[in-house]
Amino acid sequence: HFSTSDSARAQLETAQAVYEQAVDRYRAGVNARIDANRSEVELQTQRLRVISLETDFQTQKLTLGRLIGLPLGQEIILTTALQYPGISPMPLDEALEKAFTNRADLQAAKAQVRAAAQARKAAQAQYTPAVSFNGAYFLAGINPAQSNGMFLAVARVDFPIWRSGRIQSDIAAADAVLAQREAEFEDACGRVDFEVRTAFLRL
Repeated sequence: HFSTSDSARAQLETAQAVYEQAVDRYRAGVNARIDANRSEVELQTQRLRVISLETDFQTQKLTLGRLIGLPLGQEIILTTALQYPGISPMPLDEALEKAFTNRADLQAAKAQVRAAAQARKAAQAQYTPAVSFNGAYFLAGINPAQSNGMFLAVARVDFPIWRSGRIQSDIAAADAVLAQREAEFEDACGRVDFEVRTAFLRL
């Protein structure tokens, strides 16, 4: 804000010089009165702008004083002006690559695509027969001294014969969700590309 006020004051000085020059040219009969009037309006506009910026600047200094706990009425004097070094923007391709790698919204959309793909695989896997094994060992007899060890083993194979309709509907639903997530991811990629390119144009 300090540099903005300096810039406004410099523009005010320029407007003052232009106005004085216009008045001199009008008195000399070179310019019309409207040129002097136009430069006077510009001068008054710049004066109002400087007054507004300085008022805003002083208000911000008062706010800063309250935030950092200065005594009431304590004056703040800025001794060092901020320097704004020139920037060297990265190439557009590098900026796009970083955006596609680091943008949280894009990573979230990609994770949703992966989750939908895994859900689709899980729905497809319902066609695979399931095999399970169970076993047990126990003692049988009148008393522990006369007991015999016994084994029990059970194997089970589950074929999804009567569930094909439900499995098909599960796969169709998973396909629809996956297509929607992929479309959302493509839309997010397009939005990121647009934002980066727009930022470069503005820069």
